[in-house]
Amino acid sequence: MKPLGLDASQGDGTIDWKIAAQHGISFATIRASWGTTGVDTRFGYNMTHAKDEMIQRSPYHWFVPRLDTLAQVNWFVAHSFTAELPRMLDLEDSAPYYGYIGIGAEVEKFGAELLRKTGEVMWIYTSPSYINAYLRGCTYLCKYPLVIAHWEAAAPSVPLPWNRGRWTAWQFTGKGDAPYYGITQCHDCSLYVME
Repeated sequence: MKPLGLDASQGDGTIDWKIAAQHGISFATIRASWGTTGVDTRFGYNMTHAKDEMIQRSPYHWFVPRLDTLAQVNWFVAHSFTAELPRMLDLEDSAPYYGYIGIGAEVEKFGAELLRKTGEVMWIYTSPSYINAYLRGCTYLCKYPLVIAHWEAAAPSVPLPWNRGRWTAWQFTGKGDAPYYGITQCHDCSLYVME
């Protein structure tokens, strides 16, 4: 059975990580920051209490295209810390950037600077539609492990430039039973399996 994971942010309110662990959660992606000014108010709580339950943690940053990339890296590093799993870059903010072809280069710059500052090769979280729209020709991004968000599918679609069928983790639903996993502020939660 593949390890089961949970996505966590301040929108989930106070998560009972003991319940999450009792119901099979063994890893979590936990939002730390976004842009150059955003800080998730539940990051410290989530990181501490997930660790208490021996849940492996990956802090993540919601990336904002066309916003100073190095400033975003500095903000993320200042508002997160090393955990059991690599830090992750969340790529889903796309609506205002339709047709913009510079996202791949910005992501590469982010990854190179994060590696220089922390020694970590980041994970990239995104969806097949985002890859197809913004990252399709960016073969230089393949060195970053892929966390693919493809909900309610029998198996995730992994477009080029990543190797088809290769992923590190798959977010397979955004409609998990949140209260079952210790989240009482929401009805739904996002769940992963790890390869």
